[in-house]
Amino acid sequence: MSFPNIDLVDSKRVGGWCADIAAELDRYFNDGETPAPPIIAAEHLSGLTGRIVVASDGYDMVINYFARIVADFPYEVVLESIESEETSGDGQRGTVIASVNSAPGLRFTAFKNSWDDGTVHFWGGGRLYSLWDGTPQHFDYCD
Repeated sequence: MSFPNIDLVDSKRVGGWCADIAAELDRYFNDGETPAPPIIAAEHLSGLTGRIVVASDGYDMVINYFARIVADFPYEVVLESIESEETSGDGQRGTVIASVNSAPGLRFTAFKNSWDDGTVHFWGGGRLYSLWDGTPQHFDYCD
């Protein structure tokens, strides 16, 4: 009977492994490197991946922020900001939609929350996002 080899490691070596993983994730989230690192396994690239989310924000105005879900985990998602394009209005008031062909923006993590009514929302980047239904979103920079 043969037994497997076991390497005992100290905290310095474990810290090195963690630093390597952190650097790989940093390159993915901050530099937009693709493909996803091995930590983001294929099963996390399904589910809500590819869906567009929207958040409305602003003090005395309404501004919309769009993002694409690039990885879906049980309790969080990875979002990538995307631009919007005006569909109506005069530049001060009107409607916008997600510009799905825009260049990818910053990536960030958002925490997933299911509400009692069955809707799913995502809190990340200081905003509350919800799944976008494809309809034009009202904006108003003059309120």
